[in-house]
Amino acid sequence: MGPAGAQGPAGPAGPAGPMGSGALAEDVASFAGFTVATFTGNLGGRPAAHAACGAEFSGAHLCHAAEYLRTHSSTLVPAAGAWLDGSVTVTGSATLQGAIGFGRNTYDSCENYTFGATNPNIYGTLVAQNGSLTTTTTCGTPRALACCNGPSKPVFAGFTAQAYPGDMGGRPAVHGICSAAFPGSHLCHAAEYLRTQSSTPVPPEEAWLDASVTQSNGGTLQGGPSYGRNTYDSCENYTFGATNPNIYGTRVLVNGALSTTTTCGTPRRVACCY
Repeated sequence: MGPAGAQGPAGPAGPAGPMGSGALAEDVASFAGFTVATFTGNLGGRPAAHAACGAEFSGAHLCHAAEYLRTHSSTLVPAAGAWLDGSVTVTGSATLQGAIGFGRNTYDSCENYTFGATNPNIYGTLVAQNGSLTTTTTCGTPRALACCNGPSKPVFAGFTAQAYPGDMGGRPAVHGICSAAFPGSHLCHAAEYLRTQSSTPVPPEEAWLDASVTQSNGGTLQGGPSYGRNTYDSCENYTFGATNPNIYGTRVLVNGALSTTTTCGTPRRVACCY
């Protein structure tokens, strides 16, 4: 056999690959629209607000501030403005600005969309007719919802059918409980759950999940895309199943808010994510 010939020219570029399912920083921001229906701040909780967006725009969810700003929307804002969530920076500070690394903040949301009156101490967040973002104490004013439909990397699997006290045999065992209920899933952490934009109603028993940690190593229950899993406030890493004023677990409430509790002996479902 003779020597190999010279290398030929490079072939043409292949076809573009499929669009990704949402980067870690959720840089695929897309505006679906403002709902025709209007709502006071009492929608029945954040999952219900996501569901209201999904009812008018298939696959949509309630925007958060940074997400909305990054859509560059040219859609005119209704005269009364529109509800949305605030945002949170990579270090955990509340913000109404639009950097790519900012995520969902559950504060200033009319008590997680369960309060529909005016109170000088309770705030909601809205986009005004001129496109500015601001907080307001007028949670009783009916407004449209600002709905986005950009994808997120985390996906919500569901809540387990069975409820468990905080003693589940350790964190690996809790991941196993999720995987048994929803193959391939694991126990959500706070930011991960918020980023799924879940419209699944939270069961009356509430649900366990892990807290999260910011890039500056601060504990958080907010939804920054760069936040990771925090092992604190987890009923002694899911080995303690009683009530103790010094031992905390983390849960998602019926209204979609995230909170710590000392009632590790109370059976709750488990929030599972992919």
